[in-house]
Parts: sequence; C-alpha cells; structure tokens
Amino acid sequence: MSQLEKAQLQPVKADGTPDGAAIPVQFNPATLRLQISNQVEGSASRGRQVRQYTGASSTQLTVELIFDTADEGTTDGPVSVRTKTSQVEQFLYPKADEGQKQAPPRLRFEWGDLVVEGVVESLNIDLDHFAANGFPLRAKVGFSLKEQDRRYELKTAGDGANAAGSSTRPGEAGSGSLGSAGGGIAAQVAAALGGESAAEFAARVGLDPSAWRGLSLGASLGGSLSLEAGLEVGFDLGLGASAGLGVFAGASAGASV
Repeated sequence: MSQLEKAQLQPVKADGTPDGAAIPVQFNPATLRLQISNQVEGSASRGRQVRQYTGASSTQLTVELIFDTADEGTTDGPVSVRTKTSQVEQFLYPKADEGQKQAPPRLRFEWGDLVVEGVVESLNIDLDHFAANGFPLRAKVGFSLKEQDRRYELKTAGDGANAAGSSTRPGEAGSGSLGSAGGGIAAQVAAALGGESAAEFAARVGLDPSAWRGLSLGASLGGSLSLEAGLEVGFDLGLGASAGLGVFAGASAGASV
C-alpha cells in the first residue's frame, strides 16, 4: 500500500529557491481549481473586430484547506485553530523588514505532479466550531494563488537589456525601431490593434493622444497613420504633447497629419 503524500506550502524567493521551511497541510484538499488564461485586447468599433493577444498569460489556483485543533489541548486550555491558519495568512502580507509597499512573499503549492508558484491574491477563513471560552477549533481556509508568466512581462530598459544576439519576445523591449523617437530605448512596448491610428494607440496606453508623434514607429507607417495588427510600438510613459515633433516628421513624410 502506497504512503499518503501530503500537499505542502513552500515559501520561495523570486528565483524559485526555498525561503524557509515547507508547511505540510493538515488535511489534503478534496478539490482544486486550476484556471489558465490569456490576456487579449479588442475594440468595440465595428471597423476593428480583431482581438489581439497582448503577450500576458497567467495561472490561478484556488485551494480550500481544513484545519482542526479540537483534539489538541484540554477542555480548560483549548488550542485556537488560528495558530494553524496563521501559517497561510502570512503569505498575504510583506515581511516586517520589507516595508508596506513591497510585494507579499511568493508561495509554492505542491502536491503530486501539480506545482504552482505565485502570490496569494485573496484569502477567506470560515470558523465553524468553538470551545467554551470562544476559541475557534475548526477552520476552512480558501485562498487564490496567482502565477504570472514572467517570460512575457514588459521589461524596463537598462544596461545590457538589449545585448547583441539576444532574442525578443512579444511585449519585450527590443532594438532598432523599438527605440524612442529621440534615439533612446523605449521604456514600454505594446502591440497595436489593426486599423487604429497612432493617436488612438497613445490614448489606449494612457498617454496624451497629442503625444503620438513621440511613439517609436520608425518608418512602419509609410503613407498612412493606420497601424498594422500586432505591430510592436515603443513608448515612454513620460511623453508630452510636443514630444518627437521634429523626429517623427521625417519618418512620416507624405502622411496626412
């Protein structure tokens, strides 16, 4: 007869290495819900019905665990089940020495061949059995663990970010036409929707629509201001309405402004 394997919660660092002792669950979960999703964007305009994949995917695991301390302690000295639920609650808050603006610690849930690593997005605790003094003795803890596919996250430009010979994935800053209009490296990159104008793109990514001349479009427009579906456009969130006026004029010769 094979031995029962317990699921475990493992605190990990950003690189996936353990960041403390593993926490075995008291009772294995009865069910698990695994949700895998892609992020897409589309326009409600009848002229642009094509939905574009923006290069972001994520995995979300929903877990429900049961903790019980009814058989621990004594009648006069019961043990609160919160001593066990706090082991899961700790993954909602940054460590005391990291400050309130830091991200919560990363958690890896592992059971059999299922391994999901990410950040606890939400947690709820149901307490349903109490001792005479009011101490809770049984709890049902449900939490949602979200794992972001970091291979497709936007990269902030820096030294060596675009080293020669390196490959570029959708959503990452690259070389050549992905530089800023002034010749530097764009801080952000996003895919254009088919048929939208440069001004519409600027508004969609949170810029002043008048700052479209500062987008990193190179000579990709030809004689039109309509963008091709999936075109990677570099931009700087600090662009102003007057950015790139002179530079863009040469790249868009013949276009109607």
